[in-house]
Amino acid sequence: LETKDASDFTGGEPGFRARQTLQYSSNGDEAVSSTILAWQPTESFELLGNYTYRSYGVPVDGSGDDITSEGADMPSWALKGKYTFGQDSSHSLSLSLADTQTQEDDVPYNSRAIVTDYFGNVNRDIRNQTAVLTYGYDDPESDLVNLTAQLSYAWQDIESEYVEGSSPYEGTPGLGDTVRALGDADNTYETTKLTVKNQSLFDTGGVGHDLRVGVERIRKVRSDNPDASASGGTDWRWALFAVDDMQIGEHWTVTPALRYETQTIGGDDYQTDHNEALMGGVTARYAFGNGWAISGSASYNESLPILDDLGTPAYMTRSEKSETYEIGASYEGLDVITGGDRLALKLNVYDTTVWDVTSYSGVDSVKLQGAELEAAYSLQNGFYVDLGVNAMRGKSFQAGDDEDWGGIPADTARLTLGKRWGEEYDASWEIVAASDMDDWSTPTPGYAVHNLRTTWKPQD
Repeated sequence: LETKDASDFTGGEPGFRARQTLQYSSNGDEAVSSTILAWQPTESFELLGNYTYRSYGVPVDGSGDDITSEGADMPSWALKGKYTFGQDSSHSLSLSLADTQTQEDDVPYNSRAIVTDYFGNVNRDIRNQTAVLTYGYDDPESDLVNLTAQLSYAWQDIESEYVEGSSPYEGTPGLGDTVRALGDADNTYETTKLTVKNQSLFDTGGVGHDLRVGVERIRKVRSDNPDASASGGTDWRWALFAVDDMQIGEHWTVTPALRYETQTIGGDDYQTDHNEALMGGVTARYAFGNGWAISGSASYNESLPILDDLGTPAYMTRSEKSETYEIGASYEGLDVITGGDRLALKLNVYDTTVWDVTSYSGVDSVKLQGAELEAAYSLQNGFYVDLGVNAMRGKSFQAGDDEDWGGIPADTARLTLGKRWGEEYDASWEIVAASDMDDWSTPTPGYAVHNLRTTWKPQD
């Protein structure tokens, strides 16, 4: 993620800014405090800090049943410094550090499982520490050079504790001990990545180009843990990529994208495999000039083998592949019904096919179709309405047989009715509703959640 700079809060002028957010949610007594401190001693040097502390108890569902068995405390912090120098401040150097902790209570050990399987459940603590060093150069005399070089290092530690009674094999001799050992196993990952990319702005004939090209070198290491489900290993990757936003006349925007990736993956207890993939896509959008626009896209993607599959030789030379096609329409207008109002609509439908599936055992391919609708309407007096609807259907295939795919979400709708009073107050009522899931092996009932939210932002 690309984080904000201190100048985003100071307005680019020397000075000090502080921003404090407090939040309380009644379900589970969740409390959140977020503190942001931004200091810009000079126009060329800036410092940013954030500390967030989240604490919650045991939330309940609509029937009054506990969702988890215990609460959690999750602190996180981030620091970032940036120095700008050179002619017209064309050079910049920044360093950011972050430490984030999350807790998951009574969740499936197999994070890819749709429901709890024979591995049972675990309590999982995750800690991420990330450092990012970034150099930027924006040539003040040429639109062809806007260079960014970024070196990042991420350390992730995952500690698990088996939840007693969660596996059907817990009492089986031999299998029960294995299930507990897997559930109590810890894993550590280290990811180092160097990305160098350049943005060029230029014209060819009547076409305006915003071209971004780059190269990446990635090294991911999982530490060797004899109690874990797989031994340690290393995943080395090279990647080249290019994305070009092409503005053709006043109406057309066409964006082709291409990525080539190579991989060398292996471990002390496994053979070393080499893989490569060429993937890409194109998006086209036509704006009519009256607020309406239509768009479409086609893309092909490959997911190269991962360290989790080192113990499955058949998966180590086979990438998971997918094709996606999308088509959509949008509208944005002012003074649509009455003076000062604003209306925005967007509808998108898609069709995705995934094959050579390695993420789930017993599945050869998956077919997904879905539709997404977004709408927003606001009046000059501060009243607003937001609507989001999502619906998806899916089939999985194996040996010519098909069945409903249980990995899709329920059909959902989210409606928000709110009122703003200037920049200081915002009050809203939000309804989040999901339909029944009856078309797969483990049906679940629908539900509705009501969120009453009030925000106060003091102006002095």
